[in-house]
Amino acid sequence: MKNLLKFEFRKLLHSKSFYICAIILALIGIISVASMRLLMSITEFALQNAEGVILEDMIILDELKQQLNGKFFLLNSVYSSDLVLILAIFIGIFLCGDFSEGTIKNILSRGESRTKYLTAKLIVCGIATIILTVITMLVGFVSGTIAGGVGAYWSAKIIIYILLQMLIVLAFGALFVLIAILIRKVAGSIALGVFMSTIVNIFLLLIDRLIEAIFKSSDFTTLTYWLDTCLVNISASGATNATLFTALGSGIGFLVLGVGLAYLVLRKKDV
Repeated sequence: MKNLLKFEFRKLLHSKSFYICAIILALIGIISVASMRLLMSITEFALQNAEGVILEDMIILDELKQQLNGKFFLLNSVYSSDLVLILAIFIGIFLCGDFSEGTIKNILSRGESRTKYLTAKLIVCGIATIILTVITMLVGFVSGTIAGGVGAYWSAKIIIYILLQMLIVLAFGALFVLIAILIRKVAGSIALGVFMSTIVNIFLLLIDRLIEAIFKSSDFTTLTYWLDTCLVNISASGATNATLFTALGSGIGFLVLGVGLAYLVLRKKDV
């Protein structure tokens, strides 16, 4: 197991795709902050030079500008940066290469078990996911602080938001690992991962509309428990405790589901 972990960490450190993904996420974070500040400046200039400007409009705009700070971008950077989409691409490349290049066959032929192989792979993918998430949050916070200050009303609850967002991203990562083991082709794994991270919302929305039409009630929605929805809901500092517990339950549930099915598929399927 120790040798497998060393091999996987060495592979990660020499992975060009990992560094490219990190750079892309950093650039997206900087561009996102800059574009929002630029939009605010353009809007402010337009209002100042427009006729019949209402004072309330300027006050609202000023309040919005004050909210675009380090705290705001720290909490919103994960969802707004397409981190999940980029993670699907990275894991597809990182994991499927073992199948296409025959690496996994060589590892298993040396007497290593499939369970140990996948455990090492999951640990390294999990650490890579956390690193990419931290980079995304850190760039968002630093860029937002430079543009609009640190932000007010900090509390210990911010740590809960950050940890829950990391949990949600790790759950996405586990599902992407499962997809990679199922598909075993880089292009197919990336395509299905991207599809899952973008189209599932629409699919679940259609299911919810069907449930509402059948039972004449909208009290329960499947979309509420999907990872992407949870990530959106905990990207705002005003999330309720119920929302936080929903995110916690969904994050743990999908993480366990992805990891469990990944072990099952790798054990049953030929390599």
